[in-house]
Amino acid sequence: MEVIKEMIAIGFTEYEAKAYYNLLKKNSFTASELSKISNVPRTKIYSVLENIIDKGACLEIPGKIKKYRAISPEIAFKKIKEQLEEKASMIDMVSQLLLPIFEMKSHDNDPMDYIEVYRDKNSVLKRLEQLERNAKFEILTMSKPPFVFEITDFDHQKINSNVDYRYLEELTTPISNYKFEHWQKLIGSGINVKMTNKLPIKIIIYDRHTLVLGLQDHVPGKESLTNMVIAHKALSDTLAEIFEMYWNKAVTFSEYCEIEKNNLPNNIDYMYQNTKKNGNLL
Repeated sequence: MEVIKEMIAIGFTEYEAKAYYNLLKKNSFTASELSKISNVPRTKIYSVLENIIDKGACLEIPGKIKKYRAISPEIAFKKIKEQLEEKASMIDMVSQLLLPIFEMKSHDNDPMDYIEVYRDKNSVLKRLEQLERNAKFEILTMSKPPFVFEITDFDHQKINSNVDYRYLEELTTPISNYKFEHWQKLIGSGINVKMTNKLPIKIIIYDRHTLVLGLQDHVPGKESLTNMVIAHKALSDTLAEIFEMYWNKAVTFSEYCEIEKNNLPNNIDYMYQNTKKNGNLL
């Protein structure tokens, strides 16, 4: 079927395309019903539905027996278009990351002249604290798991008061007491904090000139990072634009708690309400 092929071309798997196509035919389906009509194996249908929900094309209807309802293609494909635009930005970002190394072929200088590599936690913490202290006007951070260290490990009181420090974190659920206190500590240090569902990369950008890129090491059973400090203005500018794109779509912790107030764990809701009552909104 031609429409299925077109859906696959824009990012659906064959099973996802068949399931969404058939979801459109009726107000709602159980997973079992949809499996039969779409020819998607029952062992795969739940993961397929989860992926369609993640794409913003389907809703789960709670009840004794869960049902699933298609979201209008006009709305669903608008979100998919936005996701594809984000991927296009990621392609630009990766291109910019690799270009300086390629360009070194035509110069005498070594790319390692402006790239520092750190694997030891204490060494990278010491270098990051130095970069923070020397920042003159801006620090932009995108943080996501694995959290090998937290920026609350630093003494942010030493940062220049004129620095616009913005911290964007990939939201992991459930929210722990530790994570809540971590955000409070950041905000108490004068840092603007927001969160979002997904980030493409771990990075810190200082004054749109120097950046720290965190790359996860693929070592089984061990969470470790290789951190690269790169002094490169053009690359920093490009990644700062990507940061701004995600920052503008992100929410503050207060906004997140208001949106999810019926789903928050009791301990986090209690802490949030106390913080709100005391006028210390995050």
